[in-house]
Order: sequence, then C-alpha cells, then structure tokens
Amino acid sequence: MHELRSVASLEKRRSLVSDRLSDVCAYRLEAVKEAARLGKVTLLAGVRIVVVDDDVQVLGVLQAILSRAGALVTAVDSAANAFAALGEVDADILISDIVMPGDDGYALMRRIRAASGRKQRSLPAIALTGYVDDAAWEKMNAAGFTVYLRKPMLPAELVRRVAELLTSRLP
Repeated sequence: MHELRSVASLEKRRSLVSDRLSDVCAYRLEAVKEAARLGKVTLLAGVRIVVVDDDVQVLGVLQAILSRAGALVTAVDSAANAFAALGEVDADILISDIVMPGDDGYALMRRIRAASGRKQRSLPAIALTGYVDDAAWEKMNAAGFTVYLRKPMLPAELVRRVAELLTSRLP
C-alpha cells in the first residue's frame, strides 16, 4: 500500500514539473515569436545577464555578443560594481572574469553566495578565465561558480553555454 502511494505521489510531482516546464517553454516560445514578428529571432531573448570584466574591450565584446543574441546585458568593470548591479537588476545569470584588480571573481562569488537574498545565493554563474586546470576549477567551484569558459571563446560557444546553463536549471 505504501509503495502505491509513493508511486502516485511521484507521478503527481512529475506531472507538476511537466506542467511547469510546459508553462516556461510556452512563455519562451511567445518571446521568440514576438522577436520573430519584429524580425529579430534570438536564442537569449529577454535573458537578463550581468557581465563583469575589468578589460573594457573584452567587456564591450561580451556585451555585443550577448545583446545580439537577445539578452538584456548590464556590463560593469569591477566586482564591486557587479555586486551593486545585482542589487538593482533581477539577473538570470552572472558572467564574471576571474582575475581583476581589487576584489577578483572569487571574492565576488563568495560575497554573492553569502548574500541574504535566495535568488542571489542560487544565481547561475559562469567564470571567464584564461587559466584552467583541475585546481583552478576546484577553486572556482568552491567559490560558487556553476561552470567556466576559457578565454578566448567563440561567440557561439558563449551563447550556447549561457542557454544550456539556463535550461538545465528549469524546474
């Protein structure tokens, strides 16, 4: 009897998750249809991204790539400015350089993960770095980064990783 209730409960939860996923997909589909109607079909339509890099040229390139893919990008040049932006923007994802003067990407992530807001504590985050080995990834992961991308990266790779990260977190 207990097994039957557990199976029924599991089926009910699966049904709820499936319904929620359908709602999210329908919302995204409507956004894509609206973009297509306006002549602008984009993969990241309406996704709010905070990007931080101390190199203004890199920051400009990242902003252009993500904006072209439909994202709403807030670009900042320091960890302190990124933390402030996250207090003002309801970001869906953070993309951060690791090596920056002052507070680096690690310090930024530790501060975000320690923040009182639940959304900030669970915000998906991509680390951008030119230095990747097992020890570096362990340090990024321990700080709270979800994934990393090695610089330089192809524009399509950046957009694809952002989209994958967001879709992998759907309920």
